[in-house]
This record gives sequence, structure tokens and C-alpha cells, in this order.
Amino acid sequence: MKISDALTAYRTCARAEGKSPKTIQWIISSVGYFADFIGSESRDIANISGNDLRRFIIALQQRCRWAEHPYAKPQNDKLSPQTIEDLCASGPGILWIPVP
Repeated sequence: MKISDALTAYRTCARAEGKSPKTIQWIISSVGYFADFIGSESRDIANISGNDLRRFIIALQQRCRWAEHPYAKPQNDKLSPQTIEDLCASGPGILWIPVP
């Protein structure tokens, strides 16, 4: 299954479960960050490894707050551990990738 297929399945499931549009959008954008990091939404989930997730976490730990925000200026502070946890749990977490 490709990441884009997983997102389509998630969207359908989340709507059926009555999740709010904002929740659905948060998950979709979180997965988008991960897909951008690994290179493509067309990548097969079966080929994503635990090390891909670990590299994503390391990249987030080195990222400055508001780095790509359209209105706020980037800050020297790094992303908080809670933000990183939220992005990983709501993004790659929905792809059901086993991490050995």
C-alpha cells in the first residue's frame, strides 16, 4: 500500500467515525511532513523501515520552531518533545509501521 492510498483509507475511516475536519487535516498534514521527508507519497509503506522513522525524529529534533510557517518568523528554539511526539504519533503512526 502506498502512503497516498493509506491517506485515502484514513480519510474515509475518520469521516465514518465522525472525526472532526480539523483532526483529519492535522493527521493528513502530519503524514505529509513524513512523506516529504522520505521523498514521496507514492512510496510503498512496506518499504518504510524503523530507521526511516528514527531519521525523521532526528530531523524534527534539529528543526527550529516556526521554520516553515507562512506568518511567524522562525525561532532559534527547537521543536518541543511534545510537538515531535504529536507529529510522529499522528503522522507516521497511522501508517502502522512496525519499529523493531
